[in-house]
Amino acid sequence: MSDDTEVMDALVKDWLEWVNAFCKRETDVCFTCGKQVTKLTQVGRCVYASCGCRQFQGTVPDAWREQK
Repeated sequence: MSDDTEVMDALVKDWLEWVNAFCKRETDVCFTCGKQVTKLTQVGRCVYASCGCRQFQGTVPDAWREQK
């Protein structure tokens, strides 16, 4: 493997770990702007953070759902 590939693999691995931690609510930092996220909202097929940034397509992860 080339050095560039190893660097890219490490970056992707770190990013996926961060996304996984966000979905588990182990971190609350917005992917886009870096602000603290206090709530995720489903709008159609997309999930938006309280800061207004689109986070991803899909559904709000269970860890982020409001307790009733």
